[in-house]
Amino acid sequence: MHGRSAGLMDNALGCQLIGGLDSDSMEVGMRYRASVLEVKEFPGVLTIPQGLLFLGEVQSYLFEERPHIVLDCSKISQMDRRSIQLLLCCLEEAIKRNGDVKLAGLPAGARSTLKLTGVDRIFEIFDTNAEAVNSFRRLSVGTA
Repeated sequence: MHGRSAGLMDNALGCQLIGGLDSDSMEVGMRYRASVLEVKEFPGVLTIPQGLLFLGEVQSYLFEERPHIVLDCSKISQMDRRSIQLLLCCLEEAIKRNGDVKLAGLPAGARSTLKLTGVDRIFEIFDTNAEAVNSFRRLSVGTA
């Protein structure tokens, strides 16, 4: 499993989500208009085990029709290549199902890293979770 785990976290092109992991921590969710809106806390420092646990937690939401996910990034202390790949993986899976992933609460250092890599142009980034959640609600009301 260790070899597969390392490959999963290092693979920038083929985004695969894993099964078999389950956690009940820090989940805030609601359903509306056949969509899922979920706020998930992104790991502060991303290790391979933490990345796999996080993927296991968000996987069930990413496979819903039109997943709307807010990633609370306020605890990020280091934004490295693995963290960026994990963010992109979540976005890729959500887009495949006509959904979206938005980032909230990015510390200044993490925001700078996303800007330097150009990833800040791919995500909508908000100062707070509430602003990100409300952006999905405005979208839902505007398309009804």
